[in-house]
Amino acid sequence: RCDCGGEKVVNESNMLAGKVGSCGCFRNERIRETCVTHGHAARGNPSAEYMVWAGMKARCYDPSSASYCYYGGRGIEVCAEWASADGFQAFFAHVGPRPSPAHSIDRWPDNDGNYEPGNVRWATAKEQSDNRRSNVWLTIDGETLRPEEWSRRTGVPVERIRQRRRHGWTDERCVEPVSSRSERSADV
Repeated sequence: RCDCGGEKVVNESNMLAGKVGSCGCFRNERIRETCVTHGHAARGNPSAEYMVWAGMKARCYDPSSASYCYYGGRGIEVCAEWASADGFQAFFAHVGPRPSPAHSIDRWPDNDGNYEPGNVRWATAKEQSDNRRSNVWLTIDGETLRPEEWSRRTGVPVERIRQRRRHGWTDERCVEPVSSRSERSADV
């Protein structure tokens, strides 16, 4: 018999070993409390948005997280409003529901900035890839694209564009097609 008045049949050895402490009412209360706290749990399972929020905090504050060295280890933080124990509501109010299972949270437009209002968005894998720190961008006539895009537009092989860039060529020169044999021999 449980303290709440409920009854449950349990294995005696589990009860004596302290593995059973209630009829299950405590677990049900915890699930109810969790659901009421942030309102984003179905049958006790947190929503995708809640898991993203928890993962964001782990990357920034838990040194045992596999991604900590890329986030918290290099100074990336979560704003105080979102990092607090009840910060999920503020986070969700800002970012809203995840548009699809293909979307994840992205720090944008400042990839080196913190997780904070004005610097996060739901992004697809392609958008995340375009926002990597290691990307190279070329700006020509006010249009900024990665070398792969310039290669498709100009026909200049992407490796040639990258090699020219490493040699200090201007963005405009990096995407110029090779036009003559003499230029080809001097070209990178």
